[in-house]
Amino acid sequence: MNGPENTDITDTNPTNTDTDTSEAHDRVTGRARFAQDIPADALHMAVLRSPYPHADIVGIDTTKALAVPGVRAVLHAGDIGEKRFGRFTRDYPVFAVDKVVFAGQPVAAVAADDLETAKRAAGLISVEYAVRAPLLSPEESLSGAAEAIHPDYADYLNAVPVRSHHNVQGEDARVTGDPEAAFAECDEVFENTFTWQRSSSAPMETHGALVDASGDRVIVHASHKEPYKLRRDLAALSGRPEEDFEIRPVKIGGDFGSKGNPFVESMCYFLSARTGRPVRGRLSFAETLGATGGRHAGSLTLRTGLAKGRIHAHQSRFVLDGGAFVAPKPMPKGILPMLGLPLGAYDVGHLDESAVGAYTNTLPGSHVRSPGEFQTIFASESHLEMIARERGEDPLEFKSRHARHGISRKLIEKVRCESALWKRGGEVDGHTVIGTGYSLFHRSAGPGDSTVRLTANGQRVVLELAVPDQGAGSFETFGKLVATRLGLERSQVQVKGRGTDSGLVDLGAGASRVTVVVGRACDDAAAKLLEGLQVSTPPQAATDAAYWIADALQALGTAEISVEGRGSVGRDEVEGLGHAHGALAVQVAVEPDTGIIRARRAVLAVNVGPVLNPLGLRGQLEGGFVYGLSQTLFEDLRPQEGRIELDSFNDYKIASGVDIPELALYFVDESELPAQGLAGVRAVGELVNIGVPAALANAIDDAVGVRLTALPLSAERVLDGIRKKASLAVASR
Repeated sequence: MNGPENTDITDTNPTNTDTDTSEAHDRVTGRARFAQDIPADALHMAVLRSPYPHADIVGIDTTKALAVPGVRAVLHAGDIGEKRFGRFTRDYPVFAVDKVVFAGQPVAAVAADDLETAKRAAGLISVEYAVRAPLLSPEESLSGAAEAIHPDYADYLNAVPVRSHHNVQGEDARVTGDPEAAFAECDEVFENTFTWQRSSSAPMETHGALVDASGDRVIVHASHKEPYKLRRDLAALSGRPEEDFEIRPVKIGGDFGSKGNPFVESMCYFLSARTGRPVRGRLSFAETLGATGGRHAGSLTLRTGLAKGRIHAHQSRFVLDGGAFVAPKPMPKGILPMLGLPLGAYDVGHLDESAVGAYTNTLPGSHVRSPGEFQTIFASESHLEMIARERGEDPLEFKSRHARHGISRKLIEKVRCESALWKRGGEVDGHTVIGTGYSLFHRSAGPGDSTVRLTANGQRVVLELAVPDQGAGSFETFGKLVATRLGLERSQVQVKGRGTDSGLVDLGAGASRVTVVVGRACDDAAAKLLEGLQVSTPPQAATDAAYWIADALQALGTAEISVEGRGSVGRDEVEGLGHAHGALAVQVAVEPDTGIIRARRAVLAVNVGPVLNPLGLRGQLEGGFVYGLSQTLFEDLRPQEGRIELDSFNDYKIASGVDIPELALYFVDESELPAQGLAGVRAVGELVNIGVPAALANAIDDAVGVRLTALPLSAERVLDGIRKKASLAVASR
């Protein structure tokens, strides 16, 4: 088989020794290997991207690029044809066909002996454009006079069959009860609109791949979170059978929803097939920020009616900027699943909800950590706080009174008690003003299927996983789970990530499904292994010095036993899994003269079910808080006339160590891992970040009396609010 050396690069605990070779140890010591670390005598790829958000392609001339010494291939749509991909609807062409629809869209790509040569050649490709007026907002795009951004939409695979407008990406609506009659019965009605800008998933590792199509089979190493989906995509794009592709697992240096599309792999494949050489592609930070996908910009208008002080009716209206392509979303309806999220933690009998996503000539809307909840919980928790304050009611009392779940009231009380120990509002040092804000939230896991393999021999148990390691520490969790079930020490279980040739299957990392779905598969495999060893439970006498399985195998007269386990959660089972719940209190200090906001301290209370990996759990919760803090206060792609011109994290600010406050973490109604089965285990990867925006917005209001309804909660917006408040005060005298 041709291709890069097939080495095991995701093993943890590769030897049965006392040496600490855990997943975390691999990363901090540099032992972990990523797509760019795979050795190969490969060509390097550079991409020419559109500088315009909307333009016809009149002609492309690659003569000068091909004449550069060291250039081996230059490709564009005229060379490969119209090849489109998508996680559901396939509307995204590998190279722009006839026209470009966002600034940053790939137009052509070069393969050369080295990266600098490839970049230089890409800059010599001549493209003649006929620039067209872009549609840069949903309001423009969905107007009656707007031209169709995708006039051939109906021809795309998995296109939404019925749409209310030719620039609709997707839409959804739901009515529960009789909201129209319920609103008529209300004696108080409140309405607020919230908006948010587009932000990036911002993984520390950019998108990268190494593709070798020089032999009978195509070997792919990629920082991609859905290997089996990647195999299907490449097969569909190439017209070759899936069996021709082998996706080999590598570490992923952060995902947060972004690495589920073949942005790099597709171009590398066609260049490798053309040259007969392996091709390595890696996006720059500028390309990752401005040419892949981002959190959807948009707005949400909430209208809530109260009857005798109780929430009686609610209406939600979402308008999402889906960007130039729907491809990054794995949704049959072409829109984020946001219905049911506003006020989802509260008792509301009558609901009227609708959502529409629009095609625009902007960066494609993608999945970013908690792709719908982040925006929605910001809006709904702020909205409820505003209602309570307008009514002169304590916001926590108001929320507790309407909470749907008893655990929510417990969590509210916990953060209330802990935050009561903090100094209350007012000046801290004559320079800043402090305030405290709260939020309540919950999150469920997504559906999926996975199989794992357990092989027990005389030295150790090997756990093979088809799910990729996207950086969340899941391999360590499953190693601990299997060790616990088998009565072994963690050092006696070796964890390996396997590629698509392993015979295993997995839907991929995403939707916070991994722990629940793959955990079930590990549990099933452990039970089958015990059955194969002819024991019902591990021997009670097992100690860290005793690997009892060796004796069991010897008694059976066999050298090893191998079993497969399966975990599955159907879409109809998701709600029955139960939610992970959280409540958050954050104290901020605001500088009235500058608008600068600093988070001073925070307390997080959660209910997450049985704990599989305590250290990993804490890391996920704390990491989620920091991620939410960063996206709330700082992150904004700041498009200018449809262009995103940010080169690095120097331009795209994310939170650093100096921005992170003291965080106290409490587990409410925490339970031990059940002796058998994974009942009650819940998802936490996308739980905490969704509660941060509202808590911070509420804290800012508590500190300086400025209500921000747009993300990010920047210092500029705070200062503008303070000045407007002062102007109104002067005008009212």
